[in-house]
Amino acid sequence: MKKIRVGAAQISPFYFDKEKTLEKTCHYIGEAGRLGLDLVVFLEVYFCGYPFWRGGVSVRQHAIENQVFVISSNWYLGESDIPSELKDVMKYNLAKGGSLVVNPAGIIIEGPVFNEETIVHAEIDLDARELAKAYFDGIGHYSRPDLLSLRIRDEAWTPSGPEKL
Repeated sequence: MKKIRVGAAQISPFYFDKEKTLEKTCHYIGEAGRLGLDLVVFLEVYFCGYPFWRGGVSVRQHAIENQVFVISSNWYLGESDIPSELKDVMKYNLAKGGSLVVNPAGIIIEGPVFNEETIVHAEIDLDARELAKAYFDGIGHYSRPDLLSLRIRDEAWTPSGPEKL
């Protein structure tokens, strides 16, 4: 049984200040180390401050369909983190977090956590992926080209052999 500790960094960037954001990122990487994590993930576009209101896919559905663990790091932006020049543009702050860890069966094993900066972390058992494959065949058990193929022929098959159409 192989277990690893994983985490999702749910932290806000410093808008328009990449040096301070880098410093904060390094701090949280250090915190992940203190927590004993083997892997920590950050939101894909967190560092550049990409708008958090873009859409996303269903985390649990993704886990089930692909039979994978999902470590979902979601946007968190505290009210004091919104730059004054953006306050009029960002009338609604939807970046409230919700980071979580989901197993290959779609079961949430940690989180979601809202309204705070944190690292959402959990220990995952890599063998759980094999178990998920036993009860959900995402690509189909018939997806065995060595056993099954589709060939279209221009002749009919009869008990005595092929016959031209």
